[in-house]
Amino acid sequence: MGRKRTRLLLVLAALALTGALALLLHPELGTRLRHPARGRSTQDAAQRNPQSEDDASGKNRAALSVAVDGADLTPALDGECVLRGDAIRGARRQALSALIRFDDLPSGDYRGRLIVEGYVGARFRVALHDSEEELVRLQPVRLGGVAGTVTADGHPVVGAVVAITPSARVLEMLDLLWKSDRGAAGVQSARTDTEGTYRFATVVPDGSWTVEVAHFEFRPVVLQQVDVPAGGTAGVDITLVPGAHLRGRVLIEPNAPLAGIPVHVLRKETQPGLVRLEQEAQTTTDAHGVFLTPALDESSAKLVKVWVQHRRLHVAIQVECTLLPHETRDLGDLLPRPGTVEFQLPQGMPAENYKLAIGAVGIPGQGIPPLSLADIPFEADGKCRIGGIPRGVVRYVVMDAGGVARQRGEFGHDESDRVVEIPALQPKRDPAPVETLTARITGEVTGDGPSRVWLTRDGACVHATLFPAGEATLRLELVLPVGTYHVHVSDGDRVGTGSLEVRQGTSPELTVRATEHASAASLVIRRDGEPVAEAEIYVEAIGDGYLDGLRLLWAKSASDGSVRIGGLPVTCPGVTITVLHRGSGRGFFVAKSEFGSRVLDLGSAGR
Repeated sequence: MGRKRTRLLLVLAALALTGALALLLHPELGTRLRHPARGRSTQDAAQRNPQSEDDASGKNRAALSVAVDGADLTPALDGECVLRGDAIRGARRQALSALIRFDDLPSGDYRGRLIVEGYVGARFRVALHDSEEELVRLQPVRLGGVAGTVTADGHPVVGAVVAITPSARVLEMLDLLWKSDRGAAGVQSARTDTEGTYRFATVVPDGSWTVEVAHFEFRPVVLQQVDVPAGGTAGVDITLVPGAHLRGRVLIEPNAPLAGIPVHVLRKETQPGLVRLEQEAQTTTDAHGVFLTPALDESSAKLVKVWVQHRRLHVAIQVECTLLPHETRDLGDLLPRPGTVEFQLPQGMPAENYKLAIGAVGIPGQGIPPLSLADIPFEADGKCRIGGIPRGVVRYVVMDAGGVARQRGEFGHDESDRVVEIPALQPKRDPAPVETLTARITGEVTGDGPSRVWLTRDGACVHATLFPAGEATLRLELVLPVGTYHVHVSDGDRVGTGSLEVRQGTSPELTVRATEHASAASLVIRRDGEPVAEAEIYVEAIGDGYLDGLRLLWAKSASDGSVRIGGLPVTCPGVTITVLHRGSGRGFFVAKSEFGSRVLDLGSAGR
């Protein structure tokens, strides 16, 4: 018994000695043992503030002061300074004051923005070094305005729509505006009052604004490169000239007018080997099928076009004409050309999976214009009936749901009723099996708007994803065939690119930061002269293969019809903008235009 007690005392003594040595070598362990909650909070604080881990003592840190010059900084004025850098995570923000200070900064390169209510702020870059203090002086620029009078024959014009549209250079200043001033860099519109005057009170000062004026009775006027002074008002007085009009009545058959039907007027310009059609105006038939166009420019020929579905019949009506100055030309009754063509899918084919596109050459020498129609659906019984096709050679293409042409054909049309039985569709070829790998892609953005990530390969877009606003880190996990991909990340203000190699035996990963300035454009969507809200704006790429094949929902129009298209790579030569809006039960309205970094105003969206 004595020996057992002796061994037990020796063990306890050894444990006590071990604990004492541990406390001597690691004294902070004693703090955690005596105050376990304090130890956890210290550890949690380090996790919540990882940027402080590189120098917990705070010594050898840098400081930055930002002096705001030339601005009337009243206490009621809102604003802030935002600082970002590779040495810190996220952004640091300080409220507006005459001298803004950032302390306890690690050395490194920083970029910042000063934002002041009622002004265009400023950007800056600075390199900070240990134990040094830097001073940056910034001078914001006060917002300007645009005002003027619209007249005709010396009399004020009441109710004219005046719109100002920014250039891409102005749009790049959007992130330098306070929240309540963001409209100063966008499309603005107003109507003239009883004195013919208009005013836009807050406008970004720049010399690249476009001013447009439209009125039903007068030809539209477009003034470019309008200079808006800082802290002042640009006076822009405009004189309007009466225009010509087209009037007519649309009927599906004699004594059967079509009410509420869109009527499009296209400007026709003919050059050697080229005929260019561009939409000039749009109107709608009234309850009696009668339409009257807004004022038109009489210097070019016109093509009046109507495309409507009446019961199970798709009908095209087209007529060409010219106009004299100040003329209101009556086109009379517009009816579809005689003859109905019925296209019939092969027996047993699911009609909902296919659409039809046709093109009629027309006979220009006899005043019979060509006709081009696309995305025409088949009925449930596999039939598609089209009226109004002009005589001559007619070509057709049957497309499947994936946009692949499955059958083509042509026939001579003499404007009599006929049935076209479409031959058996060509089988869709299944792609050969390819090796695939899982790739992980991370995008890092700093903007406040929605962000996008898209991949291109061999000049074609293979994947595109839209992320909601507020996400700074964008993560994708995709199964991709082996090959080389270009990855593009955009947050609306900046864009970044990178190359991703997908090879067997590797784990492809890529991080892309959106740091380069991006181009942008501004649109205003109208229909019948009124703004269209919630129109969906899709971007489709054209050009050198940089974005070919991309089709991505980019934005939706605001209540005033305005929308900003930002985050487009400056090296992209152009894109196609498609506007879709389901309104009044009339289906989708589509308009397309091309732009690079220039301003785009679609006007009335076409169908």
